[in-house]
Amino acid sequence: MGSGIRIQGVLGDDGMLVVRPDGLQPPGLGAPLVALDRDGTLIEWVPHLRDPRDVRLIPGAAEAVAALVEEGCTVVIVTNQSVVGRGLLSMAGLSEISELIHQKLGTDGIGVAATYICPHAPNQGCPCRKPGIAMLQAAWDEWAADRMRTWVVGDNPSDMLMAQRANVRGIRVMTGIRDAATLSSSIQEVPSVVEAADTIRKALRAW
Repeated sequence: MGSGIRIQGVLGDDGMLVVRPDGLQPPGLGAPLVALDRDGTLIEWVPHLRDPRDVRLIPGAAEAVAALVEEGCTVVIVTNQSVVGRGLLSMAGLSEISELIHQKLGTDGIGVAATYICPHAPNQGCPCRKPGIAMLQAAWDEWAADRMRTWVVGDNPSDMLMAQRANVRGIRVMTGIRDAATLSSSIQEVPSVVEAADTIRKALRAW
């Protein structure tokens, strides 16, 4: 693996994978938490992504992450990656792609604190797959983040359902999946993660 990224491995019985960068200093206890989806939110949506050469950041994604970190937020990625459960990609291949995304999103000690990954297929009945809140719960527990100041940002209705189940704010971006799911009126819609970051920063400053 490349320097600066530590692959944590599979955690516990739920089979969740966590990827963390070395040397990153997230905010202290009680910081706001921003949980970002991966495909269609931070990187361009590619069906069952399994080739690192297909990883392309959404324009402005790295700057959005940096702005949130500078605002004092703990920023994590929460992502369903059934490509492993479907037998299309190994766990090592998934880790390689996750490492690359961390490298693209973080420089000079600023970036994503961790990526929480559900590698299971939809029919495997795991507890960590979105819209379940297990990955969000893992982030809360690890970083002792402020649940009242938590946002979920994603393109998929499952991201917004996770936000609703966890009773936190949801912001849907329009850079990935665009189905016309009926969502709670509390869900905000913005063009991309750039506007989502601006929305969160303004909300924190008005807190």
